[in-house]
Amino acid sequence: MKFEDYYDQMSVVEVQKLNRVWKIISSRESEKLKGKSYMKSAAIDLLLKRGYFDKALKGRVEGILIGDKDREYLKYKALGLDLPYGEVKKHLREYFILFEEDIPDDYAEVILKHIKSEADLMASDEAVNVQPTPFLKLILMLNHVYKNKLEIQEMFKVVDTEKGLVNRRHIDYYLQTRQLITNDERYIDADKLYKWIDNKNESLLDFYQFLTIQLNAKGIFDFFNMIIKILEDSDKWISINDVKKVFCQFKKAVEVGIELGLIYEIVYNNQKYIKLSPEVWYMIMGKRPSYWNREEILVTPLKEVFIPYNFDPFVIQLIDYFNVTKSKSNSPIKYFDDYFIVSNIGKMPGGEEKFKFIEMTKYIEEYCACIPDIVKNEVLLS
Repeated sequence: MKFEDYYDQMSVVEVQKLNRVWKIISSRESEKLKGKSYMKSAAIDLLLKRGYFDKALKGRVEGILIGDKDREYLKYKALGLDLPYGEVKKHLREYFILFEEDIPDDYAEVILKHIKSEADLMASDEAVNVQPTPFLKLILMLNHVYKNKLEIQEMFKVVDTEKGLVNRRHIDYYLQTRQLITNDERYIDADKLYKWIDNKNESLLDFYQFLTIQLNAKGIFDFFNMIIKILEDSDKWISINDVKKVFCQFKKAVEVGIELGLIYEIVYNNQKYIKLSPEVWYMIMGKRPSYWNREEILVTPLKEVFIPYNFDPFVIQLIDYFNVTKSKSNSPIKYFDDYFIVSNIGKMPGGEEKFKFIEMTKYIEEYCACIPDIVKNEVLLS
């Protein structure tokens, strides 16, 4: 609700008190006041359009005393975290900043601007040890099982060797509840699997909602939303010092997020910074993060395609589908180092898969800065 919505619920006595506190109109003007509508327009004009609420947060409005404790409460309230500051709440209600337990949305927008201007944000190119996420591993596993016509139980033999992947019970339960396996529970249901993959954002969100419940990471999506409100840019890092109370509130969830590769952390100038993975940005915002729109794929003359682990998992899935490299281990995932998955692409297949292959080559052309001529001639133009 906006300020004007809360204003409409105020009594005449409260309107008069609002006027006295903020000195919205003079005594002479108040004598001419015939109703609340005039005062409403004047209050919105003074507090929001002319920026008096913004000035009050900076301590620049006479008679409005907003201290550090008040600002701290409002900061976290605007992010979605309600601190148990009883006296502060009482104080802010007297100024008509807090209405019962809420602040107006347009007040919150002003507060968020303050948070962003004061936050220690950093754009760093420092290399981060990025691990494949559970979602990426899962879709590559399913690719492997479907391409090789393996039974589900064969997949679980592979899963058990994959460090960091969700445990067998979680995967089994997820596949069953999402009906991605055949009725006899032996094989992947191809039609349902690729419909699930085509849903992209919806399926990604569904998987992590399921997984974080299984891992008891309560509040992790609240944490994601709070951090995104401050950052707005998927490339930015934020100092933990700026959101200490958020970290304390969601300590367990943050630990799980880091372990799953959904939250990155680095230490810079003796301070710890974090940022959210591209998968998280895509889940929460519903649009491709900037990192996924860059030319991050590398192609060698040997037709090897190197893709960063934190690139678009749906692009990786499609490229991996046409991977002809045989892994030395049972794992369907060929790891190169701490940053890349590598696939080796063969020639265009026939039949219906030809169209998938063409789609895959378009992705390579779009997200690779330099493609060797031999690859263009033998793969992309074949």
